[in-house]
Amino acid sequence: MIKAAIFDLDGTLIDSMEYWRDCGEIFVRSQNIEPEKDLSQKLFRFSMKDGVDYLHKNYFQSWNTEDINNGIINVLADSYKTKIQLKKGALQILSYLKEKNIPCAIATATPRNLFEPAFIRLDLENYFNKVFTCPELNTNKAVPFIYKEAAKSLFVNENETVVFEDALIPIRTAKKAGFRTVGVFDKSSQNDTDKIKVFSDIYLESLEYFDEKEL
Repeated sequence: MIKAAIFDLDGTLIDSMEYWRDCGEIFVRSQNIEPEKDLSQKLFRFSMKDGVDYLHKNYFQSWNTEDINNGIINVLADSYKTKIQLKKGALQILSYLKEKNIPCAIATATPRNLFEPAFIRLDLENYFNKVFTCPELNTNKAVPFIYKEAAKSLFVNENETVVFEDALIPIRTAKKAGFRTVGVFDKSSQNDTDKIKVFSDIYLESLEYFDEKEL
């Protein structure tokens, strides 16, 4: 039986990745500009900076990049405040862990000021002992620092802790660092599904299929 759980947020617990995919296109349309076909898919493959640079070059040459970035962030912020919902089965897992007094932490790459309105609105605060973000720790999920800090805060070792992730690089990082891992399907990372399964002790096509006996 595991002693603690660490959850990614976007794409794992909350159904937010489509909003990340579409935020640039929504911003373009908000300026009464018709975007190119498949702009969302193109931008989703870029880093935030590269996406902003692309929009600057192709749509907003008279703008400065900071204003473009802020416009996109405002689109995302509105989504977190009013639209983004829990993924199916998320509440089931969190309620089970809370009932069993298994402490939980969040480990997310998303800035706190962006996700916090959704975190509060969806009543997630009641299920987590700690929340860690990559920006605040000056790290990323290609290295295990955020997971190790989360485990340390819960007073558990890596092999006593399960990490829930939807993306390849994070789950590979956690697995190689000695954590137990649960891969969670999300459409945004479906092209990596087979690779994600390699690094998953358990793989869930949906959080609804969670079976506590497997932990």
